[in-house]
Amino acid sequence: MKTSEKTSVLEHQNPINYINMKILGFEINRLKSVQNKDEQQPDNAQIMARITERQLVRNKQDIQKWRNAIASAESKFSPSRVELMRIFNDIVLDAHLSSLMQTRSLAILSTEYKFVNNDGTENETIDDQMHREWFNKYIQYCIDSIFYGYSLIELGDIKNDGFDDIKLIPREYVVPETGIVKTDLYALSDNGIPYQDEPYSDWNIFIGSTDLGLLNKAAPLVIWKKGVLGAWSIRADLFGMPIRIGKTNIRNEDSRQMMEQMMREMDVATWGVFDTTDEIQFVETSSNDAFKIYDEMVNRTNSELSKLILGQTGTTDEKSFAGSAEVHERVAQMYAFADREFIENCVNDKLIPLMVKHGIMPEGIKFEFCENDELTIDQQFKIDSELLKYYNIPADYITQKYGTPVEMKTGSQIQNVANLYEPFFKKDDNCC
Repeated sequence: MKTSEKTSVLEHQNPINYINMKILGFEINRLKSVQNKDEQQPDNAQIMARITERQLVRNKQDIQKWRNAIASAESKFSPSRVELMRIFNDIVLDAHLSSLMQTRSLAILSTEYKFVNNDGTENETIDDQMHREWFNKYIQYCIDSIFYGYSLIELGDIKNDGFDDIKLIPREYVVPETGIVKTDLYALSDNGIPYQDEPYSDWNIFIGSTDLGLLNKAAPLVIWKKGVLGAWSIRADLFGMPIRIGKTNIRNEDSRQMMEQMMREMDVATWGVFDTTDEIQFVETSSNDAFKIYDEMVNRTNSELSKLILGQTGTTDEKSFAGSAEVHERVAQMYAFADREFIENCVNDKLIPLMVKHGIMPEGIKFEFCENDELTIDQQFKIDSELLKYYNIPADYITQKYGTPVEMKTGSQIQNVANLYEPFFKKDDNCC
């Protein structure tokens, strides 16, 4: 084997280990790095270790607190996201909103991806190197930046040509407007760690912008929804069961106390012992659809949240008609396509350059999601239905594709024979 061919094989097997150079006209191969490189993150590049973490206490939220939090985040003097993140941490507990966020995330996390060389061929070595837990966390943090506005990701120690773990810098400490991480939660926005400067920029990746994120738009909807659910719960306590009215001689202390005791005991028992002069009445609400004002408000806020996060309601709400379902599905696919392109940019423009700089990935590698060209059963059925008009499709294919046992009809066989001999019996227009 020639020297150049041997070098090519080595570079293909381990593309980050060898570099070529010429000395006095002779081509020399030099070992660039050791396979399975390990490197500890420098102490002067760590951010989490310098933060004095405080618990972000949850409390009851209202619209005025949300407006004040926006004003604090958009302050020109000293912007702070502390109160806004406090609200975000509360509203993400909403079941519907949490499901929508997970649906949008899974559309990305469930898509297969690959790493390719300059010539477009898949690099299986890098694929094995990157299919690890820390890389999935990186993608998740990038997706979360769409909801929260930004994510500042701290890369950990390098082990086996990858990072042993990555961490998310608590967003309430990050000030995107000034490029600062505050070491104390309530410090001024210009007093802290400049994460955009070296050496921090070599071990930390900022994803997002100064935008307040989708959760900022979702906040008032969830706050209103929680208020409505709370009022509905109170109404259920008051009017869900008939109101009991006990009549007795309240001037007689013994009679009054006995009536109070019997009314309390009837919470768990539907009977009581009464004096002949006592009277019990059950008063029920006359309205049978009072719940609708609460139910419709909850449904409306849920549909608005679906439109905000997914761009449509057809893939989440129960009522979806066939005509509009396809439109909603196309909108969902457009959102997923835009998110995949966003993640590709986050990896190719942010992560890979740092990995190249640290010597754990060769230059020229590109990350991309795999194209899914597989047709759905419904789409394949429409195509097969059209083909059946002109061609015969084996029964084995129908059974295997759709799971339905089928066999050829006798009439179909006769028609096939007739079609076969039709050219012999067809009248020639030119015949005399």
